[in-house]
Amino acid sequence: MKKIFATIALIALSLSAFAQKSDFAPSWYGYVKGGVGYTVGETTDNNLITPGAALGLGYQMSPVFGLRGDLSGIQGKGYLPAYDEGYAFNYGQLSLDATLDIRNLLGGYKQRVLSPYLLAGIGGNLRFNNSEVNAGHLRAEDYYWDKATVSPAGRAGIGIDINVTENLAIVAEVATNLLSDGFNSKNGGAESKFDHQYQALVGLKFAFGKKKVAAPEPEPAPVVKEEPKPEPKPVVLPPAPKPEPKPVVTPPAPPAPRCSCRADGCPAGAGGYFRRSY
Repeated sequence: MKKIFATIALIALSLSAFAQKSDFAPSWYGYVKGGVGYTVGETTDNNLITPGAALGLGYQMSPVFGLRGDLSGIQGKGYLPAYDEGYAFNYGQLSLDATLDIRNLLGGYKQRVLSPYLLAGIGGNLRFNNSEVNAGHLRAEDYYWDKATVSPAGRAGIGIDINVTENLAIVAEVATNLLSDGFNSKNGGAESKFDHQYQALVGLKFAFGKKKVAAPEPEPAPVVKEEPKPEPKPVVLPPAPKPEPKPVVTPPAPPAPRCSCRADGCPAGAGGYFRRSY
């Protein structure tokens, strides 16, 4: 039980890691499938179910569109209700199919775990080994054939890829093949001008030759040019006020000394304060 849980956890981790990748690269792929086929006939029983298989090679050219060559077949069956007889024969069909990825078309490219797709194609169908049918039990208007016969074929279908890793997927597909009337040796009359053969197949798909997309180089950081800073303007100080001149104060002249001498003996202007000495 522990091994089962460990296996489930490992698958879940690989699917989660795969879904996170988103770089598309064109690639080739191949597949092999097996399952069952059903040839539409005059009975609703399961006795017209036959084994089927397919293998192919394709090229996924874009996230949405791809082309592939498909080789399918093994066995078809017919039924004679008047005799309650069934008979088998072999066939192989080679087709050129175009595929369209639905999710990438509607939601843009992304690597997803589930990738449903549509297919349509044309090709050729080779039927052979019709030895089981009793030709005597066929109607006159039926198309009995006992030699290998080639006829054109058209096909359409729908499928889904369950991506396990980037290069490995589990694929399931249901398709219908539109074939010429007489594929099963019967004439469908006015009700049907074609025979139909359905396929339900499951298998593995392998991608190879995928070119790795180089990671984009990081954009260089933008260069920010520093604008030159304006030079600071010189600060012009107003001129200092000139000091006002101090007034010149002339000291008063000292008073003239008085002369105490006699008037006739004093010098002129002495005022008589000086006395003459004898």
